[in-house]
Amino acid sequence: MQAVAIIGWLGNQQLIEEVAPMANIVSKLVKECNSTRSKGADFPTIWQTMLKGHAYVAGPPMQDRNQEGPILKVPLITGRYLIFDASGFRLD
Repeated sequence: MQAVAIIGWLGNQQLIEEVAPMANIVSKLVKECNSTRSKGADFPTIWQTMLKGHAYVAGPPMQDRNQEGPILKVPLITGRYLIFDASGFRLD
């Protein structure tokens, strides 16, 4: 949905080619975080080793809550959040 707004704003074909790799990088980051978690790493370890220095991470994690309980939200440069809860990592 964001890509459509950005494409409409810039209105050029080149941006379409640049948005797809960005989505792939974010998707890959979610998969890598879940893979590392499945090997026994906790959130502080994943934050320090994978997320803190990642080019797509826009800031520190923020505590929040949803209907299932506490969550951590990591802001991304795309305007979305990497969500961490009891079930693992996902994109919001």
